[in-house]
Amino acid sequence: MRIIEAKEGGEEVSNGLKEAKEGLKAKDFNPLGNIEEWQDYKESLYTEDPTWNPTNPEKKRDEFRNYQANPRQERVRNFYRVNHEKQTLQFVLNQEKKYMKLGRFKMGVWEALELLDKYVDDSDPDTNLSQLAHALQTAEAVRAKYPDEKYDWYHLTGLIHDMGKFLGSVYKEDQWCVVGDTFPLGCKFAKKIEFSKFFNNNVDSNNPLLNTRCGIYKRGCGLENVHMSWGHDEYLYQVCVQNQ
Repeated sequence: MRIIEAKEGGEEVSNGLKEAKEGLKAKDFNPLGNIEEWQDYKESLYTEDPTWNPTNPEKKRDEFRNYQANPRQERVRNFYRVNHEKQTLQFVLNQEKKYMKLGRFKMGVWEALELLDKYVDDSDPDTNLSQLAHALQTAEAVRAKYPDEKYDWYHLTGLIHDMGKFLGSVYKEDQWCVVGDTFPLGCKFAKKIEFSKFFNNNVDSNNPLLNTRCGIYKRGCGLENVHMSWGHDEYLYQVCVQNQ
């Protein structure tokens, strides 16, 4: 699978990795050399306790995805405040128009993953490791539990599930429109969405056409016809379905 394959009309974009590298500052692309270098890098970026261990083997299952009490609470909460204020239906329509034709780069999966080496997800309450490390951890965890070759599709899914964060590491989109949980636009925001109170400052909350259960949609229209908040999930979905 290629991360982004062809322009509209079938014209291929050649040598995408070279273009991606040239589009980045050298300090943003060069992989970190060792764990000590990563520790220094992490301490320079984050306010959380640098001694916090995101890979603590003693952490219990029910302690994950706790958005109300975690070592990254301030950072995660601020992320969702901005995300919920700025993800509007019009913004999503604009991003779909900008990115869903693809055609910007041509590169392989591993080449794309390497560009996530220093990208850290501000919305994740459980880890502050790079998205490359997260991808490898996820793939290996899946393979450890489902080692049979008949699950190779599952291993691959674990590896690439967050690869759409390429939007932030290469295209330099802000985190609020790259990472985080997804939710539908064009209808009333559900109270079950994490930090749902921040939708009070979203302009769509003041539009009566967008504040019924179905909003602009017909009941039973199908998920493929629903506009979801823009980010890495929708982007990678488009990469996959357009590269079958």
